[in-house]
Amino acid sequence: MKKIYLIMITVFMISFIVQGASKIPILNEKSIKLSQEEIKFIKELNKKGRVKIATTYQENTYYIDSDGKIKGFHYKLANDFASKIGVKLDIKIVDEWSKYFIKKGEDIERVKTDEKYSYTPDLFNEVEIYVAGITALSWREKLFDIVKFIPNKQMVVCRRDENIKKIGDLNNKSAVFVKNSSFENNFLKLLTKNKLNTKIIYEEDFVKTSVMVSEGKDIFTIHDSDNAFKAVAEYKNLTIAFPISDFEMIGWGVSKNNRILTSILTKYIKYARDNGTIDKYWKETFGVTFSEYMRVLEYR
Repeated sequence: MKKIYLIMITVFMISFIVQGASKIPILNEKSIKLSQEEIKFIKELNKKGRVKIATTYQENTYYIDSDGKIKGFHYKLANDFASKIGVKLDIKIVDEWSKYFIKKGEDIERVKTDEKYSYTPDLFNEVEIYVAGITALSWREKLFDIVKFIPNKQMVVCRRDENIKKIGDLNNKSAVFVKNSSFENNFLKLLTKNKLNTKIIYEEDFVKTSVMVSEGKDIFTIHDSDNAFKAVAEYKNLTIAFPISDFEMIGWGVSKNNRILTSILTKYIKYARDNGTIDKYWKETFGVTFSEYMRVLEYR
């Protein structure tokens, strides 16, 4: 009788565990190999009912159209991740790009030059994930971890009638960037190396940089390859002149104090890549699948 009682308890406990796991979709995905520590973290996050993200209001990231529908590759992928854990997204819109990197009382410029100097940005006091296209620059990776999954080359975007074909053609023109962007970072190196006389104009909205180039004269900008293709498709007088960088990787940011979440996101991204989720949302935003984008970029 005692043996039967113990067996019944064991069966009940196993059944309870299985039922509990089935309510959290990601725990039922056998292709995602989660550690016990990660499973525990996911269950705790599920109990909270939400995951807090910071994102940027722009068309490829997080965007509400005239019908009230939320669009944007990064948002849709993050929302799929949240649904796999059985939680809602708690969204904070970042209105200035620099806010992803700053901490009150700390010097962001020193981070770029002093290898031993770093800190955790203030924004991580409010959110758990940066859901935006953040290029993995070395100084940024001192501030937080980046789950890298989008290959990229930075491209000079200009008007077709500007006849810009090479680096020297950028001399005596104006460049428009968002401050503390990877575009500014790479171009400043290029400017110094080639001794260019180029005026820099700062703008806080990435989309407006394309508008300024389309409507201006003797002005250019630099975009990540995904947005470069998108800008050229949207503004018919723009063209891609040439790349200014080797391959870089773009991804989402997570605090270094939250390495378990970084690992979970890394495994989810691989799963989403393998099962076509990333292809689907990339095509909805950029007009081609992620796999096609990779082929055009000739990324191996």
